[in-house]
Amino acid sequence: MKDSDKIEWAKDYLLKWSDFKAEQNPAEFHPAKTTIQYSATWKINWINTTNKISYSINEIQLVTEFQKFRSWVRQQEIQDNERKENILNHEQGHFDLAEKFRIIITEKIQSKFSENSFPVYGKDDEHVKDFVLKDSKEKIELELEKQTNDIFRKQEETYDRKTEYGSNSEKQHEFDIEFAKLREK
Repeated sequence: MKDSDKIEWAKDYLLKWSDFKAEQNPAEFHPAKTTIQYSATWKINWINTTNKISYSINEIQLVTEFQKFRSWVRQQEIQDNERKENILNHEQGHFDLAEKFRIIITEKIQSKFSENSFPVYGKDDEHVKDFVLKDSKEKIELELEKQTNDIFRKQEETYDRKTEYGSNSEKQHEFDIEFAKLREK
C-alpha cells in the first residue's frame, strides 16, 4: 500500500469489507461500489537539436489502485454470510478486471507518446522543468482517462451486465476462473 486511502492490486491480496470506507450512496441501487483508478509514472527524455529543446515521454508505468474512500457497501445487504461473500467476490472482480486491462492500457498510452516530442517553454531551467512536469502530467492524465473509458470502463459494464452484478453465479464463476489466472503469474 502506498497511501492509507489506496490499495495497489497484488496477486496475494483480496479485498475485505473493511477496505470499503465511503458512505453508501443512496442514489445507487447496487449493494456495493468499487472505485478503481490507475496511477501513472513516466520518464522524460530531453531532446536538444539545433537550438531547439523538446522532450519525450517514455517508460510509462501504471498501477491499479482500489480507492478506499470512494468505495462503499450497504451494510444491510451483507447481513447474510453467503450473499456477503458473493458480493465481495464480485467487487474483487472489478479490481481484478482493472489489473487485467492495465497492461493493454499501458501499451496504448505508451504507443501514443512513443514517437512524439513536445516543445518546452520557460525563461530558465527551473521554469522549463516545471513546465515539462506539468505539461507531461496533463498529457498523460488526458490519455489515461480516454483509454480507461474506452477500454476498462466498457469491460466493467460488460462484466456487470453478464454477471448481473454478481447474481448470476454461473457467469460470475466463469470470470472468477479468468481472474484466478492473474494470481498465478
